[in-house]
Amino acid sequence: MKASCKNGHYCSRKIEEETQREELVRKKIKEERKREKINKKIEEKAKKKAKERYESLSKEDFERYLTGYDFYLQCNIGKMNTMSKESYVISALEDEIKEELRELAEGII
Repeated sequence: MKASCKNGHYCSRKIEEETQREELVRKKIKEERKREKINKKIEEKAKKKAKERYESLSKEDFERYLTGYDFYLQCNIGKMNTMSKESYVISALEDEIKEELRELAEGII
């Protein structure tokens, strides 16, 4: 590229700009991969912790998590793939844990 230009300074500046753009793209890709890796770990950790919390829930807490279950059933009347009460509560716990972990991750990243 440099050899084809009459003014070497102009060409070297263009090469430098292109190099900077490429480096920026590499950084963005690296950051996106890091974010995806963190989100995957959050998902896995939340599933595990939700099941652990579910097993240790008191009857009162279980009932508290079920408050939205009736509404969920009404919204999914006639659908074959409705969740069981257990799945619904575990899903609610999982959502809470994901939120907590994402907040923690934001403070670190």
